[in-house]
Amino acid sequence: MKFNSISLLTSLLCLPLLSSALPQAGIPITQDVTAEELAELRAQEPLFDLDDPKYATELTNLMAAFNAGTVISPEASKISKRYEWYNDPARAQCETSGASPYADNVQNCINYLIGRGTERCQQKNKFGSKCTTLTRYGNGAIGVCGSSAPEAWNNCNRFGWAAQTVLNKCTSGGKVGGQYPFPSALRMIVFTKNK
Repeated sequence: MKFNSISLLTSLLCLPLLSSALPQAGIPITQDVTAEELAELRAQEPLFDLDDPKYATELTNLMAAFNAGTVISPEASKISKRYEWYNDPARAQCETSGASPYADNVQNCINYLIGRGTERCQQKNKFGSKCTTLTRYGNGAIGVCGSSAPEAWNNCNRFGWAAQTVLNKCTSGGKVGGQYPFPSALRMIVFTKNK
Protein backbone atom coordinates (compact mmCIF):
# COMPACT_ATOMS: atom_id res chain seq x y z
CA MET A 1 0.00 0.00 0.00
CA LYS A 2 1.32 3.44 -0.91
CA PHE A 3 0.50 6.69 0.94
CA ASN A 4 -1.35 9.11 -1.25
CA SER A 5 -1.78 12.49 0.40
CA ILE A 6 -4.74 13.44 -1.73
CA SER A 7 -6.72 10.27 -1.16
CA LEU A 8 -5.95 9.89 2.57
CA LEU A 9 -6.90 13.41 3.44
CA THR A 10 -9.94 13.33 1.21
CA SER A 11 -11.21 10.31 3.05
CA LEU A 12 -11.02 12.02 6.40
CA LEU A 13 -12.66 15.26 5.47
CA CYS A 14 -16.00 13.99 4.31
CA LEU A 15 -18.74 15.13 6.62
CA PRO A 16 -21.67 16.25 4.51
CA LEU A 17 -24.57 14.29 5.90
CA LEU A 18 -26.75 11.88 4.03
CA SER A 19 -30.21 11.57 5.46
CA SER A 20 -30.38 7.97 4.30
CA ALA A 21 -27.54 6.88 6.60
CA LEU A 22 -29.51 5.69 9.61
CA PRO A 23 -28.06 3.60 12.41
CA GLN A 24 -29.17 0.01 12.67
CA ALA A 25 -31.61 -1.18 15.32
CA GLY A 26 -30.16 -1.58 18.79
CA ILE A 27 -27.30 0.87 18.18
CA PRO A 28 -27.40 4.20 20.00
CA ILE A 29 -28.28 7.00 17.61
CA THR A 30 -25.58 9.63 17.46
CA GLN A 31 -26.47 13.20 16.78
CA ASP A 32 -25.85 14.51 13.30
CA VAL A 33 -22.80 16.64 12.77
CA THR A 34 -23.91 20.25 12.97
CA ALA A 35 -22.87 23.08 10.68
CA GLU A 36 -21.21 24.74 13.69
CA GLU A 37 -19.14 21.61 14.41
CA LEU A 38 -18.03 21.32 10.79
CA ALA A 39 -17.16 24.99 10.49
CA GLU A 40 -15.06 24.91 13.65
CA LEU A 41 -13.34 21.62 12.76
CA ARG A 42 -12.42 22.95 9.34
CA ALA A 43 -11.05 26.18 10.82
CA GLN A 44 -8.81 24.44 13.39
CA GLU A 45 -5.21 23.50 12.95
CA PRO A 46 -5.02 19.70 13.34
CA LEU A 47 -2.97 18.23 16.17
CA PHE A 48 -1.11 16.19 13.53
CA ASP A 49 -0.99 17.92 10.09
CA LEU A 50 0.44 15.08 8.01
CA ASP A 51 0.99 17.36 5.01
CA ASP A 52 3.69 19.14 7.03
CA PRO A 53 7.11 17.99 5.73
CA LYS A 54 8.22 17.24 9.31
CA TYR A 55 6.00 14.12 9.20
CA ALA A 56 7.43 12.76 5.91
CA THR A 57 10.00 10.43 7.49
CA GLU A 58 7.57 9.26 10.18
CA LEU A 59 4.91 8.46 7.55
CA THR A 60 7.44 6.59 5.41
CA ASN A 61 8.62 4.56 8.42
CA LEU A 62 5.06 3.89 9.54
CA MET A 63 4.09 2.64 6.08
CA ALA A 64 7.13 0.35 6.06
CA ALA A 65 6.11 -1.00 9.48
CA PHE A 66 2.55 -1.63 8.26
CA ASN A 67 3.86 -3.42 5.18
CA ALA A 68 6.23 -5.50 7.33
CA GLY A 69 3.39 -6.40 9.70
CA THR A 70 5.08 -4.88 12.74
CA VAL A 71 2.26 -2.39 13.42
CA ILE A 72 -0.95 -3.94 14.67
CA SER A 73 -3.70 -3.32 12.16
CA PRO A 74 -7.39 -3.29 13.06
CA GLU A 75 -7.98 -6.35 10.88
CA ALA A 76 -5.26 -8.44 12.53
CA SER A 77 -5.68 -7.20 16.08
CA LYS A 78 -7.84 -8.83 18.70
CA ILE A 79 -6.14 -7.12 21.61
CA SER A 80 -9.20 -7.12 23.84
CA LYS A 81 -12.96 -7.02 23.92
CA ARG A 82 -12.62 -3.24 23.79
CA TYR A 83 -11.12 -3.52 20.31
CA GLU A 84 -14.28 -5.20 19.11
CA TRP A 85 -16.31 -2.23 20.34
CA TYR A 86 -14.33 0.12 18.06
CA ASN A 87 -14.60 -2.23 15.10
CA ASP A 88 -18.39 -2.73 14.88
CA PRO A 89 -19.77 -1.76 11.44
CA ALA A 90 -23.25 -1.45 12.93
CA ARG A 91 -22.06 1.53 15.00
CA ALA A 92 -20.56 3.39 12.03
CA GLN A 93 -22.82 6.14 10.69
CA CYS A 94 -22.15 6.83 7.00
CA GLU A 95 -22.26 10.41 5.72
CA THR A 96 -20.46 10.04 2.40
CA SER A 97 -21.22 12.49 -0.42
CA GLY A 98 -19.49 14.07 -3.39
CA ALA A 99 -17.95 16.63 -1.00
CA SER A 100 -16.38 13.93 1.17
CA PRO A 101 -12.61 13.42 1.35
CA TYR A 102 -10.81 10.82 -0.73
CA ALA A 103 -10.62 7.46 1.02
CA ASP A 104 -6.85 7.21 0.41
CA ASN A 105 -6.26 10.48 2.29
CA VAL A 106 -8.35 9.26 5.19
CA GLN A 107 -6.46 5.94 5.20
CA ASN A 108 -3.21 7.85 5.76
CA CYS A 109 -4.76 9.60 8.76
CA ILE A 110 -6.04 6.28 10.09
CA ASN A 111 -2.63 4.63 9.75
CA TYR A 112 -1.04 7.51 11.60
CA LEU A 113 -3.48 7.32 14.53
CA ILE A 114 -3.15 3.54 14.77
CA GLY A 115 0.62 3.91 14.68
CA ARG A 116 0.50 6.24 17.71
CA GLY A 117 -0.81 3.28 19.71
CA THR A 118 -2.02 3.93 23.23
CA GLU A 119 -0.89 7.55 23.24
CA ARG A 120 -3.72 9.79 24.46
CA CYS A 121 -5.80 11.65 21.86
CA GLN A 122 -8.09 14.13 23.59
CA GLN A 123 -10.97 16.47 22.75
CA LYS A 124 -9.59 19.71 24.20
CA ASN A 125 -12.00 22.33 22.85
CA LYS A 126 -14.19 23.46 25.77
CA PHE A 127 -16.21 26.01 23.81
CA GLY A 128 -18.41 26.32 20.73
CA SER A 129 -18.62 23.06 18.84
CA LYS A 130 -16.66 21.08 21.46
CA CYS A 131 -14.73 19.44 18.60
CA THR A 132 -10.99 18.92 18.04
CA THR A 133 -9.31 18.06 14.73
CA LEU A 134 -6.91 15.19 15.45
CA THR A 135 -5.22 14.72 12.09
CA ARG A 136 -5.38 15.87 8.48
CA TYR A 137 -3.85 14.62 5.26
CA GLY A 138 -4.70 16.05 1.83
CA ASN A 139 -8.40 16.86 2.01
CA GLY A 140 -9.16 14.20 4.64
CA ALA A 141 -9.36 14.73 8.38
CA ILE A 142 -10.34 12.91 11.54
CA GLY A 143 -11.78 14.80 14.47
CA VAL A 144 -13.47 14.13 17.77
CA CYS A 145 -16.50 15.92 19.21
CA GLY A 146 -18.09 15.76 22.64
CA SER A 147 -17.24 16.59 26.21
CA SER A 148 -13.94 18.31 26.90
CA ALA A 149 -13.79 17.03 30.47
CA PRO A 150 -10.48 15.51 31.62
CA GLU A 151 -11.86 12.05 30.86
CA ALA A 152 -12.78 13.05 27.27
CA TRP A 153 -9.92 11.14 25.66
CA ASN A 154 -9.14 7.76 24.27
CA ASN A 155 -6.14 5.92 22.88
CA CYS A 156 -5.18 7.30 19.46
CA ASN A 157 -5.28 3.79 17.97
CA ARG A 158 -8.94 3.43 19.00
CA PHE A 159 -9.86 6.54 17.03
CA GLY A 160 -7.92 5.00 14.14
CA TRP A 161 -9.75 1.68 14.44
CA ALA A 162 -13.12 3.45 14.53
CA ALA A 163 -12.18 5.53 11.48
CA GLN A 164 -11.09 2.34 9.68
CA THR A 165 -14.52 0.87 10.40
CA VAL A 166 -16.18 3.98 8.92
CA LEU A 167 -13.88 3.77 5.88
CA ASN A 168 -14.60 0.06 5.37
CA LYS A 169 -18.35 0.52 5.63
CA CYS A 170 -18.93 3.95 4.10
CA THR A 171 -16.52 4.34 1.15
CA SER A 172 -18.37 5.10 -2.06
CA GLY A 173 -16.86 6.29 -5.33
CA GLY A 174 -13.43 6.58 -3.70
CA LYS A 175 -14.71 8.97 -1.03
CA VAL A 176 -15.74 8.50 2.58
CA GLY A 177 -17.35 10.41 5.41
CA GLY A 178 -19.11 9.52 8.61
CA GLN A 179 -18.86 9.18 12.34
CA TYR A 180 -18.53 6.57 15.06
CA PRO A 181 -19.88 6.96 18.62
CA PHE A 182 -17.68 6.15 21.61
CA PRO A 183 -18.96 4.89 24.97
CA SER A 184 -17.68 8.08 26.62
CA ALA A 185 -20.11 10.30 24.65
CA LEU A 186 -17.32 11.24 22.22
CA ARG A 187 -17.85 10.94 18.48
CA MET A 188 -15.04 10.28 15.99
CA ILE A 189 -15.74 12.14 12.75
CA VAL A 190 -14.26 11.68 9.26
CA PHE A 191 -14.58 14.93 7.31
CA THR A 192 -13.19 17.12 4.53
CA LYS A 193 -10.63 19.72 5.55
CA ASN A 194 -8.71 21.71 2.98
CA LYS A 195 -5.73 23.90 3.80
